[in-house]
Amino acid sequence: MMDIIRRFNNGFDHGYSLLEVLMASVLLGIVALPLTSLFMIGYNHVNASGEKTAALAYGIQEMERLKSQEYSALKTHIDEGYEQSPVDSELLSRGYERYHKIREVRKKLVVNDEEIEVEVLLLEVYVNWSGLVDRELILTSYLSKR
Repeated sequence: MMDIIRRFNNGFDHGYSLLEVLMASVLLGIVALPLTSLFMIGYNHVNASGEKTAALAYGIQEMERLKSQEYSALKTHIDEGYEQSPVDSELLSRGYERYHKIREVRKKLVVNDEEIEVEVLLLEVYVNWSGLVDRELILTSYLSKR
């Protein structure tokens, strides 16, 4: 009987048993499972960072649009609450919303050891995406008469 087995194996009677292969597969699976979850978590963080970067870019774009307007034109929109900013189709299709708010504030500045009060506009740009509360950011800037 052993002669038949040796002839069938061509003299190669060493190798891994089924039990050894199964144990190696189980160990490989135990090690690979946490690694795949790490990749999934990393992907989610990269995706969330990309969304936040896009929201920041949209917010900066709106802030620059507001700052490029005349002071007197902006002053007509004081304290009207958050107004929806002009949006393009790309913003809407990706689920982003932009709003801005303009308020008048007085700031005290020290110039040449003299304190003066200056009237400035407080510009706030609010960006929300995905309709979730934790996916929002607010940019703030001040604008004075030129």
